[in-house]
Amino acid sequence: MFNFDKIKKIFTFRNILLVSFYVFIFFIFLYNSYSYLDPDFGWHLKFGQETLLTKQVPHIEHYNFTLFGKSWVDHEWLLNVIVYVIYSKMGYLYVNLFFAFMAVLTFIIINILLLKKYKTKIFDLIILLLLELLAVFGILPHFGVRVQEINFLFLAILILIIFHFEKNKNYKILLFIAPLLFFWSFLHGGFLIGFALLFIFFSVKILELIFQKFKKINFIEYNILSIKDLIIFTCVSLFSFFLTFLGPYKFELYSFLYQYKDTFYLTHIAEWVPVFYIPISISKFFYLVILVSIILLAFFYIKFKKIKLFEFFITIFFVILSIKSKRHFPLLFISSIFFAFDYLIFLFYDFSNFLNKIYREIYFIYKIFIIVFLLSISLFLFLNIGFIEDPFLNFKNEYPVDLLDCIKNQKQNHQRVFMEYGWGGYTIWTAPEIKTFLDGRLPQYPFKNNKSILQEYNHFFDDKESERLLDEYNIKMLVLKKENEKNKLNWLERFFGFNEKTYKPSKNALKEYLNSSNKWMILCKEKIGIVFIRK
Repeated sequence: MFNFDKIKKIFTFRNILLVSFYVFIFFIFLYNSYSYLDPDFGWHLKFGQETLLTKQVPHIEHYNFTLFGKSWVDHEWLLNVIVYVIYSKMGYLYVNLFFAFMAVLTFIIINILLLKKYKTKIFDLIILLLLELLAVFGILPHFGVRVQEINFLFLAILILIIFHFEKNKNYKILLFIAPLLFFWSFLHGGFLIGFALLFIFFSVKILELIFQKFKKINFIEYNILSIKDLIIFTCVSLFSFFLTFLGPYKFELYSFLYQYKDTFYLTHIAEWVPVFYIPISISKFFYLVILVSIILLAFFYIKFKKIKLFEFFITIFFVILSIKSKRHFPLLFISSIFFAFDYLIFLFYDFSNFLNKIYREIYFIYKIFIIVFLLSISLFLFLNIGFIEDPFLNFKNEYPVDLLDCIKNQKQNHQRVFMEYGWGGYTIWTAPEIKTFLDGRLPQYPFKNNKSILQEYNHFFDDKESERLLDEYNIKMLVLKKENEKNKLNWLERFFGFNEKTYKPSKNALKEYLNSSNKWMILCKEKIGIVFIRK
């Protein structure tokens, strides 16, 4: 017989609201992933295919003629294989579903943690979902079919483990840390963020012990771990670290990731630039404003509301990272939501009680409205997703689909091609016989005179450098992108004093030289770009 009491407990308004929210953001992520093609998607597929066929991870570069024969590390090798298998066996639709589900699963994990940690009323939950929705729109530029999403999910899982250990002092939960970080190190170099989190947690717990023993500070909410707890946590963390050396790259993985100490790419690749570089995301900006306001208010209300040091420090750590680079905003959301929600509940306690009283009066109409609204928008998003089978044939306005068809006939010139940086990954998958100067895998690679290869790439566009470098590298062909003529500024960018001149491309000395030189001629021209060939 059916147990109707259990069914009633499952189908509460809270659960229906959460499910509707997850459906809603799932279609937002899916819609977003179909709206563009990641420049790196092609090379992820190619190296996933090569790893699967050769049964070994990539070691030697053979697509960029500038780095031909050099060793390199594919720190995303396992995820590349997974994406390639899904794409080749099931199609592009399932690749998009895979990444959209990964993003939603992260939100589910976060909310399970939050709703267990705090006894939330219905309007507290709505405040949380609105805050998460703001974060969703800030996250979208970095999500889609993007392998970096794995850091979003694994960071949430690691925080879940840490919070469980901190609350219950259960050593068994720590057994999951080593396999998690070991597996993470195969999927993405972002696993280093996991070790940073472990170090912050350890440092905070040492601080709490010191404060409690020598000078107890009243505004800190203590959750003390014993010396035994800390020793076990340290041993597990160290074991997890040394375990990552057993991967296929061993010590080479860390030496390669150390190359990211070069900072040139942080100001010359769009998603790595600081958060206040244009284009400025309105949702990112407001999430940061809310978060910084909460941090400041925490000190004003310090007599009434104690600070949880671990949540506070990881929030500060990721605020700094995300201000330095837009790419870190998704990680900021995961690390800060616990601190932010805790203080929002405290700050809006009286207001929340008032709204809950109103809610009890109009609960039926309210329930119906919010659920129907979320599901209706979800349906609208679903109906407007431009489902495609082959993404490489559907983005002619962004990638050189027709231009590659043009230059494939010039076989004698394939070995030394200077191509738009963002098109390298696309070319590796669709025309691997073409050897380019640089693609999206190795912008930070040490090249010459203590400079990265991305710096050398940018020198081609400098005055008086174009001709010399083209001759020095014996470039046979160039595939260049046409600059956008107009770009619209949003109201926030105008508020900060930016204008249309800011968006105008700087003088392109390389293109000016090619147009005026008698050594070069135009091979073909399309709406997206132009191909020059040496006479």
